[in-house]
Amino acid sequence: MNVLDRLLGLAAEHPERLHEAIIGTGVASRERADEAAHRAFEALSRQDTRAAQAAFTVASLMFMEVGDWPGCVGTGIFRANALKYHAETLEQYEVAQSLAQVHMHLARRLRIEKLMFFAAVVAADCAYFAAEIAEGAERRHWLLAAMADCLTAAGQLEAADSSAPFYVTSAAENLASLSQALVRAVAETTGWTDEQRGEADTFRRRITLAFESAEPPAHPGVAMALARMSYDTGSPDVGYQRLSALADEAVREGDVQAFATCAEQLYQGERTSSRPSGRMRELRARLWEAADVLRCGVRSRAGRFVVSQTLDQLAGMMAEDEHALVAGRDPAYAFRSVETNKARVLLDEMSGHFRGISDPAAARAAETGEAQAFFMGSGATDGVVAEMLLASRLPLGDLKEVPESLTHQLRQLNAQYRQHDAGLTGMAAVTSLEEAVAALDQGEALIEYHLPYAVDDPAAGILVTFVSTTGALALNLPFLEKPGQQPHLSGRLRADGNQPVDTSKAGDWVVETRICIQRGEDVEALDGLRELYRILVEPLGEVGVDIGSFHTVFFIPHGFLHSVPFAALQGPDGRFLAEVTAPVQAPSASVWKLLRDRERVRSGPASGFLGFAAPHLGPEHEPLPGAADELTDVLGLLAPAVVGQARVGSEATRAALQRDLAGQSIVHFATHGELPDEDVMNGHRLFLTPEGPDNGEVTAQDLRTMAFDGTGLVVLGICDGGVYRFGPGDEPLGLVPALLAAGARNVLGPLWAVDDGQARALLTEFYSRLLTLGPAQALRQAALSRLRAGAEIRDWAGFVLTGAARTPPSGRTPPGASPCQHGA
Repeated sequence: MNVLDRLLGLAAEHPERLHEAIIGTGVASRERADEAAHRAFEALSRQDTRAAQAAFTVASLMFMEVGDWPGCVGTGIFRANALKYHAETLEQYEVAQSLAQVHMHLARRLRIEKLMFFAAVVAADCAYFAAEIAEGAERRHWLLAAMADCLTAAGQLEAADSSAPFYVTSAAENLASLSQALVRAVAETTGWTDEQRGEADTFRRRITLAFESAEPPAHPGVAMALARMSYDTGSPDVGYQRLSALADEAVREGDVQAFATCAEQLYQGERTSSRPSGRMRELRARLWEAADVLRCGVRSRAGRFVVSQTLDQLAGMMAEDEHALVAGRDPAYAFRSVETNKARVLLDEMSGHFRGISDPAAARAAETGEAQAFFMGSGATDGVVAEMLLASRLPLGDLKEVPESLTHQLRQLNAQYRQHDAGLTGMAAVTSLEEAVAALDQGEALIEYHLPYAVDDPAAGILVTFVSTTGALALNLPFLEKPGQQPHLSGRLRADGNQPVDTSKAGDWVVETRICIQRGEDVEALDGLRELYRILVEPLGEVGVDIGSFHTVFFIPHGFLHSVPFAALQGPDGRFLAEVTAPVQAPSASVWKLLRDRERVRSGPASGFLGFAAPHLGPEHEPLPGAADELTDVLGLLAPAVVGQARVGSEATRAALQRDLAGQSIVHFATHGELPDEDVMNGHRLFLTPEGPDNGEVTAQDLRTMAFDGTGLVVLGICDGGVYRFGPGDEPLGLVPALLAAGARNVLGPLWAVDDGQARALLTEFYSRLLTLGPAQALRQAALSRLRAGAEIRDWAGFVLTGAARTPPSGRTPPGASPCQHGA
């Protein structure tokens, strides 16, 4: 055992004998002192504070013996800090505080401001934690001691400049949070004498003044901590100025994470400072403009998803405030507040702002990089877990933050796109309320939902924006529990490396209802469908909106609401929503408006039909005996107005799709599909006949690159074809958004696995009405026909239309349906 190891062992086992083993014995040297300090920091990095304490003790004594007083003081302060972590009694905290104060005075004599500052913060920390375990007069004594040390540290705050080592900037952040904690502790403590109360008031004024009068620290973390203190105990104007400057700097640097942190702190501070609603609205507009500048600087889809993810919590706060206004609530601002961070990547793609990489190898590398950005846990193993994942927001990286490894990966991806002058080269503006109102036809309405994001509660409340040709209104609603309902665990959970699962009472209603529907348990499902109607539709009736007065209602879901079967929601009069109006969905109001613009430019009588059915898939897939007959039925129903082409069996290939797609008004797939867990952005797929090196799998990424811009309707007759996962910024991920990005105007697909025969029956009804009623009313009438024929909910309400299809005059009749008899 060498000398240093022996001394470290002695420091750990018999620290009282260490002084005599080092001082005057000749064992001390600068090299051994440096090595002891190095070992101490290594122990800290692995969170072994006892080993660190022993090594700092050895290093401090050795530095003193060789005459290196700065080294002695620095390691001595770290030793005091390590002692603090193991203190459990007042006596132990007092020893740590005294050691820190001794070295603080040594640092003052040596004129080493940074070490003096560090020691004062450690001493204040020791006193605060001693106060936390003390009572009565002793608690008040320790609080006063902590205040004195805080004021000493505040006098040296300038030491925490841009050249300061990490422990000084860390101490500065700690000082700001400690000072705030002290102010709260003093307020909560009773028994102060008048003199002591005066000292406490003086501390609050002096500590805040010290922070506010000092030059803004260069270190962003320190500056933010001090700005928060200005909001808590000082001048909110100072906090606003400092955080605004930091947010502006983050935008200039293109640092999304720093901007989001500053913006959240700034917004929270202004929120609690009784600012006028007009000033808060101006702040919201300013923050969103800054966010869009950051968004524009990112070329990759995954990178823009990260921007949305980083801003989700801020977006939720701001949207919630806009909807919560009593005086001055303006539906136009409320509408914008929920659109600013919703499906923005899809909107950018649909607007033509994505340019692919021409080099095939580089394009494949970029595609792989995009897909790998999402959290990839182990896949779902049963229907219940799969349903829970479907109702859960899929993050990039971890639940709360983007790891540095992913940040580095996205930087490389961004550089790759820039090198090829490709990727997302621009950004589409979100739709205004005025534009949305103008795009609606008479008898149409749009209802947009928003679930304000919070890490600890995926669904604390819901924001509703209703739009019609006559105006708009905005509602901010809590999720009210049913009478007698048991308390519910809410949060985001992850275990054993699996993908995160969101849980909330409202989200679980959706999951449980979907499971009951798919199992054919309609009586149980109706309980959930009535409850969802109560949450999502009934509040509009309470403010005078009659859903039944609209022939078509476009629902803009959010979060777990994307998988809700809106057609099957049941009102208190026993009628399903499909009996009242034609429900259609869209990923966002801005996407809906873009689709509506496509309808204006490209719409016309359907002229061409391209169908794919019963591809040869091999033994791993069940045969689809009715698929070819389904296609034959459809061709017969559309003829002679529409010229149809059928690709069945061995002819149902990717090559046929790419060759024959151009100019087809309707494209129909009757095949198998898969919604995987491991590549949610690109991997949602349908299967065609393999041919040569082509395995027949047509993924969302494949569809995104095809020319569907002449296609008015795509019918996905595949299991789960109409459903999709959602990511940050409520970004849809799957076949439906891929088809919209590729130019399709409307997509029809099932929300779950549908029986082949039942799907054929419903789609036959649908196509028989399509050319006269349009897709929205054709689907509604087909669903009602199957409902009245006695079909289960899973069979008549399983298909959802996503798009902005116009209803021709022949389909714009008042619903006027009488209630059918449904389960109790």
